[in-house]
Amino acid sequence: MHFKFLNLVGLSSLVSALTNAPVTHGNNPHIKYRATLPGSSSTPIRGAISGHASNNGTGIIFNVNFTHLPTDSGPYLYHIHENPVPADGNCTSTGPHLDPFNRTETPSCDSTLPATCQVGDLSGKHGRPISGTFSVKYRDVYLSTVSGTAAFFGNRSVVIHNKDKVRLTCANFEVVTDTNSTTTATGTSAASSVPPSATGSPIATGGAAAASASRDVSGVLVLIMAIALLL
Repeated sequence: MHFKFLNLVGLSSLVSALTNAPVTHGNNPHIKYRATLPGSSSTPIRGAISGHASNNGTGIIFNVNFTHLPTDSGPYLYHIHENPVPADGNCTSTGPHLDPFNRTETPSCDSTLPATCQVGDLSGKHGRPISGTFSVKYRDVYLSTVSGTAAFFGNRSVVIHNKDKVRLTCANFEVVTDTNSTTTATGTSAASSVPPSATGSPIATGGAAAASASRDVSGVLVLIMAIALLL
């Protein structure tokens, strides 16, 4: 019986690891965060990324504008990382990607199933910059401006990597007071970018994504119950 209990505990941990990212709700549309890349002699890349909720409070609308992306280092990747940039500007200290549901980096993010990607993998879900100027606007329904929640990004950082995943530049998100949050995101519009590599069904948002996550977890629970009966 003790062995059986331990197996059930282990299987329960597996369910936790397989849980898809939930759609976030209750985000305050009057709170906006922005990360502005620093001027640096080590890279010419400049720009900023900002995020705020739409009026219905579901997910986050991101506006991304990166400039002076060198032609020989793309396609680039950019992610929200777990830790803020320290005072010395060391991007390595930002730690791993924001990944509260233990998805990990392998296999690569499938943009047609964004709920299964790392929460902080913005380029995986929404497209990678190639070179020059990258300007894009999109809604990510898996990030949050609610402090204390797993998907909160307001106390974290954004990091840009080259095609070999070397960290080139980084910046902390900070509160911005001059926000106009009446705009609702209508999709992705990018210049000089690589779209997400996976193709297939449209990205699920809102209730569709939540339903998909629920079905996935339910299937795993049924499997666990069947295995438990055999122990």
